[in-house]
Amino acid sequence: KVYPNDKYNITASKKGHFNVDTTFSTKKLDSTKPNQSFVAETEPITKGKVMRLNNIYFEYDKSRIMQQSKPNLQKLADFIDNNPNLIIEISTHTDNRASDAYNFDLSVRRAEEVVKYLGLTGTDITKLSAKGYGETLPMIPDAQNETEHAINRRAEFKILDIIDDAAPPSLSYIVVLMSFSLDSKAKGIIRKKFPSFQTRIEADGNALYFVGAFNSLKEAENIRKQALRKGYKKAFVQTLKNGEPYVSKTASAQQP
Repeated sequence: KVYPNDKYNITASKKGHFNVDTTFSTKKLDSTKPNQSFVAETEPITKGKVMRLNNIYFEYDKSRIMQQSKPNLQKLADFIDNNPNLIIEISTHTDNRASDAYNFDLSVRRAEEVVKYLGLTGTDITKLSAKGYGETLPMIPDAQNETEHAINRRAEFKILDIIDDAAPPSLSYIVVLMSFSLDSKAKGIIRKKFPSFQTRIEADGNALYFVGAFNSLKEAENIRKQALRKGYKKAFVQTLKNGEPYVSKTASAQQP
């Protein structure tokens, strides 16, 4: 039920489409006409699409998620729950007003916290990965004022893949470098050797640091050999089936 001369915030959702936040006003509605409709157009989900997460805030200089961010994170959780066939990357970005290394570490920790929070809502996070980009992908290069810096500081999610249940299972491969607690300082060390690493939050709360995914086992094995040469003596290839860990003879034989 709506009331005359009022304004409403609406989230439109549809399976297979991105959610849309919009507003609806009854100020110009003709009260003599019953059952008037309001249409909010939603965009179909497509592979590779990047969507900004609005109103996601963290404590200053920290990765702790602020309370006012949680309603929008719940909307993201609902979106993921309604579309379980999606493989998603959660990312955060900083402005450029600190060192590159500091900004990178902060963005990684913030992305990991978002994934961790989604898990606490009951959402299945096995198809989610966390990635921090630091200051490397600004919306406004050479930002000059606080408004522009605020635009560069953002959280996003990207559709890495869409699983077709009717299609044959899709296999991909990642190279697992190590597993540590989320507060480990290892991220800075990993970044120097594998700048493109990602994080997956495990059921025990630890973080799995990996590179990939790769479409061929041969490509993944080449990266694993590089990891061994760079000092990651326990690096192994893990097979993913439709984005989820899959135990195969090939992958399990390479695990430490």
